[in-house]
Formats: sequence, C-alpha cells, structure tokens
Amino acid sequence: MEITPIISAGLGLVSVANPTTNITETKSAFSTAVGIKVTSVKNENFNAGILVGKDFVSKADRDNDPVVSKLWLSLYVGYSLGE
Repeated sequence: MEITPIISAGLGLVSVANPTTNITETKSAFSTAVGIKVTSVKNENFNAGILVGKDFVSKADRDNDPVVSKLWLSLYVGYSLGE
C-alpha cells in the first residue's frame, strides 16, 4: 500500500438551518481538511481515503445552526473499471 497525506483549504458551500423559519440555506464557508489517500501498489485501479474537516461560517450562522461548526468525516473507496 502507498499512503499519501492530504491537506486542503478553500471556499466551500454548507447548508445552514434556521430554526425559527425552518428554512435551510446554502452559505459560503472557509473549509479545511486533513487526511490520507491509500493506493494499492499491486492494483492501480484501487484507492481509498479518509478526510477530517471543519467548516468556518459567520457567527450568525453558527448561532442559528451549531452543527455547522462541528468536525466532519469523509470516507471513500474507489475502483477504476478501465481506461
């Protein structure tokens, strides 16, 4: 197995719920993430990865929906079926 570290930061979009209006809006956020990508050296078609990240939104959006300031986890497994 070959392991590659991943570091990511940039602008993203997150869903923010407003409990008083029951409306969910898409807001811009500064997103960061770190993780690893795993690739098989015996089979180039296989890869997998894991990322842990955090989104940073405005104080007003955090007050409306405290979930948006929690850490998130992303997992993936991929297999290429051909070229």
